[in-house]
Amino acid sequence: MTCAGCHDCPFVNGEGAVDHHEIHITVETRNVALFKVLCEDAGVKPIVIEFQTSLQDTDTHVMTSYQMKGTDEAAMAKAKEIAKWLAATGFKVIRTKIETTIRGDRDYSKGYFESHLAFRLQTHQQQALGRILKKASPTARLSRNAFKKDGDSIVLMATVRHRDCTPAAFKAEMERVVKYMADYCFPSERLIIEYCWYDSAESVDNAWV
Repeated sequence: MTCAGCHDCPFVNGEGAVDHHEIHITVETRNVALFKVLCEDAGVKPIVIEFQTSLQDTDTHVMTSYQMKGTDEAAMAKAKEIAKWLAATGFKVIRTKIETTIRGDRDYSKGYFESHLAFRLQTHQQQALGRILKKASPTARLSRNAFKKDGDSIVLMATVRHRDCTPAAFKAEMERVVKYMADYCFPSERLIIEYCWYDSAESVDNAWV
């Protein structure tokens, strides 16, 4: 799972409100156009993420993005509501994921930290970015939002996940990665830091390299 690169993201530098959540419901569908229309009519943001499955091939994840403030229980209830609505409209729900900021006083042992770095570049720079990123963070994965177009340039999102660390340690590690990339002429436009406290099917990402 990756990031849509929203301009109003509340997770930049992990400094959003304590009770802020983002809900992603991933579905299986070949009718992306219908999914997009239905989501927009219902006030739910649709996202189609393109990611690498090999050096030559790509795949897509079709999902929602819904932001809200409230308790974990309220966020879970809303996630179930969106998933139920998607199923009722004929989509096969394959994953529910809920993220929050790293400012809350919570148990960080059950989920995982996730960070997204946005890089704006020309198409011919993609391989160079990938090589340098692998040195900066070997587990990082690249993707892009299929709905976001920006002239001749593209914006790639690098996603990094860590477990078994503290919020401060994860943030420090990602700031190190940002500096490393900038030193090699790939400055990140933004650093997004989240904590995923619920993921019903992380294995959906297994094909993502």
